[in-house]
Amino acid sequence: MERKEFTILIADDEEGILEVLDNFLSGAGFNVKTAEDGLKAIEFLEKEIFDVVLVDLKMPGATGIDVLIRVKQIDPEIPVIIFTGYASISTSLKAIKEGAYDYILKPFQLEEVAVTIKNACERIKLVRENQELVENLKETLKELKSLKESRRLLKAKLDKVNREIENRQESLAERVSFMDSLPYQATLPLHYKQRRREDRGFVFNELKRLGELKEEKVIDEEEFNICKEKIIAKL
Repeated sequence: MERKEFTILIADDEEGILEVLDNFLSGAGFNVKTAEDGLKAIEFLEKEIFDVVLVDLKMPGATGIDVLIRVKQIDPEIPVIIFTGYASISTSLKAIKEGAYDYILKPFQLEEVAVTIKNACERIKLVRENQELVENLKETLKELKSLKESRRLLKAKLDKVNREIENRQESLAERVSFMDSLPYQATLPLHYKQRRREDRGFVFNELKRLGELKEEKVIDEEEFNICKEKIIAKL
């Protein structure tokens, strides 16, 4: 029964029972805290964290039922085991209805206590694993939702870029169509669609020839400026 990760609170007004249970459960690997009455147990509960609580039904200051109620207010999942005598079985059953995990009749055998605590620890372990699983699922759903939103934003950005590209392509097509329709296209030695040169001398020659075409009135001022911009762009 090695359960070193669990801490147990034992509350009983009988010093001998506290000592026996403390030695037995500490030897089994539990962290044990003892309280000599119900008020002390409640004080410990409000300051420290416990995994399982063993409490006598009848104690001075605060009864086992009082301790049980306070435990459930702090954490409803903490198993509470009630110690009781034969004469108080009906009260113990009432405690079960109030949320107690189980009850043990006095006088008890240590083996009986060991089995009950082992079952209680298994229960709290399953509860914690379930809570962890739920939290992991929530986190996963949150990440998936965030990923879905990121994909949506990315798609929106890509759609915007595609629209801009399409608009630029349409604008470029319109400009090329306009240049193709100019009357000097057949005589002008510029060949914008096929010819791309880095030679500055060639560009200067094109500018010179463009000026001659303007003087010869082959092209007008607007056409001259359009072609001039394209030629200068090669520099």
